[in-house]
Amino acid sequence: MKRVLTLFVLLLTLTVGAWAVQPLYQLEYITQSDGSIVAVYRHGSRMTDFFTTPDGAVLVRNANKDLCYAVVGESGLLPSNVLAHNESVRSIAEKAFLLQNRLTEEDAMRIIRRQNPEEHRAPNHVIYSSTSDGLGEYGKSGMGSVNSIGDVTIPVIMVEFSDLKFKSTTTIEKMNRFFNEQGYSDEEGCKGSARDYFISQSNGMFRPTFKIVAKVTLNSGYATYGSNTNKGGTTQCVRDAVAAAVREGVNFRNYTVDGAVPLVSILYAGGGEATGGGEDTLWPQEMDINTSMSGVHFNSYFVGNELYGSNNSDVLMGMGVFCHEFGHALGLPDFYVTNYGHRDVTMGKWSIMCQGCYLPSGSARAPIGFTAYERSYLGWEKIPELTEADNITLYKVGSTEGSNAALIRNDADNKEYFILEQREPGTWYPASFGSGMFVQHVAYDKQSWYYNQLNNEADRLRCTYLSAVITKMGGTAAELFPGRSGTKTEISKNTNPSFRLLNGDDLGKPIYKIAIQNDGSVNFNYLDADYVGHVVGDEVTDGSLKYRFVTKSQVEVVAKDNGSYAGAVSIPTAYVEGAHQYTVVGIASGAFANCADLVSVSIPSTVKKIATDAFRNSLKLQTITVDAANTKFYGMNGVLYTNSEIIYSPETASQPIVANNDFDFASNTWGLDTTDSPLKAANGELTQDLISGPVTMKHTNGGTVTYMYKKGTNPAELRMSKDATLSFEVPDNTRITKIAVTATLWNATSDVATLTDKTWEGQTRKVTLTATGSCRISDIVVTTSQKHDYNEPVLIYYPAALTGSFTVPAGVTRIGDYAFENAAVSQIVLSDSLQTLGTSSLGTASLRALTSKTAKPAATTGNPFTSVDQATCTLTVPAGAEAAYKAANYWQGFYGIHSGIQGVEVDLKNAVIYDLQGRRRTTLQKGVNIVNGKKVAF
Repeated sequence: MKRVLTLFVLLLTLTVGAWAVQPLYQLEYITQSDGSIVAVYRHGSRMTDFFTTPDGAVLVRNANKDLCYAVVGESGLLPSNVLAHNESVRSIAEKAFLLQNRLTEEDAMRIIRRQNPEEHRAPNHVIYSSTSDGLGEYGKSGMGSVNSIGDVTIPVIMVEFSDLKFKSTTTIEKMNRFFNEQGYSDEEGCKGSARDYFISQSNGMFRPTFKIVAKVTLNSGYATYGSNTNKGGTTQCVRDAVAAAVREGVNFRNYTVDGAVPLVSILYAGGGEATGGGEDTLWPQEMDINTSMSGVHFNSYFVGNELYGSNNSDVLMGMGVFCHEFGHALGLPDFYVTNYGHRDVTMGKWSIMCQGCYLPSGSARAPIGFTAYERSYLGWEKIPELTEADNITLYKVGSTEGSNAALIRNDADNKEYFILEQREPGTWYPASFGSGMFVQHVAYDKQSWYYNQLNNEADRLRCTYLSAVITKMGGTAAELFPGRSGTKTEISKNTNPSFRLLNGDDLGKPIYKIAIQNDGSVNFNYLDADYVGHVVGDEVTDGSLKYRFVTKSQVEVVAKDNGSYAGAVSIPTAYVEGAHQYTVVGIASGAFANCADLVSVSIPSTVKKIATDAFRNSLKLQTITVDAANTKFYGMNGVLYTNSEIIYSPETASQPIVANNDFDFASNTWGLDTTDSPLKAANGELTQDLISGPVTMKHTNGGTVTYMYKKGTNPAELRMSKDATLSFEVPDNTRITKIAVTATLWNATSDVATLTDKTWEGQTRKVTLTATGSCRISDIVVTTSQKHDYNEPVLIYYPAALTGSFTVPAGVTRIGDYAFENAAVSQIVLSDSLQTLGTSSLGTASLRALTSKTAKPAATTGNPFTSVDQATCTLTVPAGAEAAYKAANYWQGFYGIHSGIQGVEVDLKNAVIYDLQGRRRTTLQKGVNIVNGKKVAF
């Protein structure tokens, strides 16, 4: 929340804006000058405090700092002469005074805003979304002073005052653990460190380190900086702390990014005003300053207190307030009512940017996790948008089964939407908040975000939530859908709450049948109440075909329950159910097996997977055809094949070629133009693609051009600005497996696989690295694994009803399992490219003659000759190959292995022709013939 500084401080610090945490709404007990203790709630900010008693009386302080009943004067809200007491001990005179002069909390807020317009002037803090719709973009940093993507080290100064020191237990070692230790749990209720929190919420995309760089003592007392009469005290405290740290040898240039320290954190001794520390203590806040201190430029600072409660407390303040303020540094606004103009619940404890920073029970030791909106806003989550009737399942955060959240957008304004997300207890989500679906309503307006006033109009809340109970409670299990009793199963124009837009209209996009599943996921129907959703494994029948769901939008053909497929079967591209279409992508195991009357099958372009036993023992099957647009399979003369394609398989390749391909910018082996000044970046602009081995590197510019920098005799380096990209691409037969970056400054994310610090690992043909801040790169080594190109068309199935002889087409390298099993074919000539035979691939009792053209027997994955009578079936092999075949597994079972296959020219006019049974023939027969005493394959 904004603290408006005096002109002097504005000129001194060049401040852009300040943000503070909402005061903890809990009873405080204040001692009056007469010795009595009054219980009160605190309202407003540090400069405009007023208080209310539990029964609603408004109090303000007088010159002696006593709390008195408030009255309205010409200058606004003023203290009366009547000292305030708790309701149970008020005198008759006090009660009479209140009866005549009682003000409500709303009255006080209205008067305060009129009395102190500058205090509630919208803060000029540069915070807004990275996208025009306010949703953010996955992998793209928020717009705060600290990049929300990548690694960053934040310097922390521990500050004592002349009259207030840290507790003996609050040591540098202790606080380094508090900020950074994995699983930190020293205090009751702690669930981890601040670093743990942000790594968890960003799914590892943001990895901050908070380093205690100094412990200093300032010459002044804490009230010098914290007094509510000193509006510039906080900024002066930061300046004095930085100067003291520099005197102790801290070099803040070690923490600069793009020439400035993104944020310096001040942890000061004692309590803080927002959590009952007293009016002379500092109020925790984050501020953009964009100014130099002690010779170093700083973008922002955070100021936070050591203790929870007063300066005499022994309770260490939890990290929730720090995480809230750091949220501002990343780019998030406040979601509470920043001008205290109304008491409507906005986000309550559901958001860390509201009251959620104080969990549990005000201790702030385990703040609530970010909402899906907040994660999306900072580039940590991609929320799918619902556009058509569907059955939706939302899973827990990080699940591989599906998304945690979904978005429903206002068609008339793409900046307004509802976000539905699954919630269940976890490290950063208390069990008391229950399980179910949380619904958030966002109506983004850049100006409202920029000025941090998005929820200041009670009837136009721009970031709030829908509660399953009529009255919002600010954070209870009953508020999640479908409600504690499970009866809030619908959100539509007929329900309360409904998807009510900012203008009062209904969204017109209802959801129905909201239910929590056994695994904790949330399921509902979108748009269509009667829509029957499907999950993986569901089976449905449509006409003559039966399908099974392999994903929520894809099906495969399966065997029928009763009877079998018969006649001519044509598989469509999609299974249609009402207005919904599900793509047919596969033919399952045994789908068309044992179909006694199946004659033909037509396969569409969408099928990408066919089980090896899909057509087994369908003895009347004559032909299989495949749509010409199918890129995976094709049919030829009724036989089914895979398409010829380059196969890359480093897992099965015997000797893949592994290489490290170096892009050595330091040496500038390409002779690229360089510049010695960022102001003359155009002189060294990178204007060409770079190549190293099989790797091509392309680039796009960010906010400024990508350029080569070289100063004097120093090595050169490639410099990139935020949003610039480097893309690495290799040919079809190669994969990128690792990218190692050497850089003095590196802030980037990848579009595929995982980028950890400066190392990317995965397996792909193309990787794009996007800068999330400035980068200064001296070297990039791209590791590749390359397999020489080879084609592997596979013969998958030969229709069992086809008779006669068959020659396997040239180029076929493998015959799949069961391909010829029980087929009526009598003679088979294998291709000269054949390498592998699958189980029962040639397993038919009808086979009488088999010809192999390769000197080396094809490898086998199982017995390919099941049902073949190897005693009577003749095997013909190339001359000189008999010994190899007689020694080969499964091939050796043939009784008659003959050799002598070679290319010959035969003069049929005078030829004497016999078949292999010694019978004289007048013409050549398909298969092997004896012509003029020589074996000839025809």
